[in-house]
Amino acid sequence: MTLAKRWEQLKWVTLKSKTKIIVLVNIIIILIGFNFLGYGYYKDNSIFLTIGAGFFTSGIVALFYLIYPQVDIELDFLRFRRMGLRNVYSRRDISQEYSELLEKAEKQIDVLGFGLNQFREDNGDIVKGKALKGINVRLLVIDPESSIVGIRSYQENDLGGEIINIPLKKLKQFVNDANKTIEELGRGEKIKIKCYNAVSPMIFRIDDVMFIGPYLHKRASRTTLTCKIEGGSEIFEQYEKHFEDLWNDTGCTRDLELS
Repeated sequence: MTLAKRWEQLKWVTLKSKTKIIVLVNIIIILIGFNFLGYGYYKDNSIFLTIGAGFFTSGIVALFYLIYPQVDIELDFLRFRRMGLRNVYSRRDISQEYSELLEKAEKQIDVLGFGLNQFREDNGDIVKGKALKGINVRLLVIDPESSIVGIRSYQENDLGGEIINIPLKKLKQFVNDANKTIEELGRGEKIKIKCYNAVSPMIFRIDDVMFIGPYLHKRASRTTLTCKIEGGSEIFEQYEKHFEDLWNDTGCTRDLELS
């Protein structure tokens, strides 16, 4: 677990711990007020009755203002979790988390992006190892002949080809080498790769976990926010269907020539 993840969890636990302490303090105040009221009523003492009423009502009011917003927070949290949202990152280059999940992958790895340069550099060896173990790996990259390439190159201020031409050449070499090794060893599942000519978000699916994110104007994709989605949820299923539909749509998707 990364330090950032531990810190986020710690902050949430600390927040809940503080809330519990405040609730406990207010319950004690209410009990003190109740005792003062009981004693004042029993002794017919107006001073104790007044003090008790003050403690009791202030404790009740404080609890109400404390608990009511927490209910809304918990409901929002549950709503997001039901939709499948597990986390949101300010950047896409969360390499360590990707690597940890890839190491545990058992059945499926799907990646949809532009040139997948960072993906190949950070996770190439792990993905090759998983393909050798028979895990289904599918890569969808932008068609180098698509007009979208020029648009995205302009958006990322990249007119030298680094966004697609160079990464695609390296990616094809990586897939060729991996598939050649699989053939020579006679085991595993060859990496499949296609290119698409369509507008699409980034999708990175590892078994039952998926990362999704947009491509924004004048912002490099690796610095763009990314959402972590849980399998079996509405968001996961919609993006899973999007990948499958794009993969099988011969109208805008074709096999990428590896030679």
